[in-house]
Amino acid sequence: MSKKKKHALHNAQHAALRTPLFHQRVVKAKKGKGSYSRKGKSSRGQPKAA
Repeated sequence: MSKKKKHALHNAQHAALRTPLFHQRVVKAKKGKGSYSRKGKSSRGQPKAA
């Protein structure tokens, strides 16, 4: 394999790793550590009944 082809393959591999498929995702925990939310569950914009 020539040096130029090897370099092109290397760049293609790096480009593939930069796609959104390999980006880290932040997932908010629903239960357990990190699940506390200061805002309560909203009732879809409805005012509270008095």
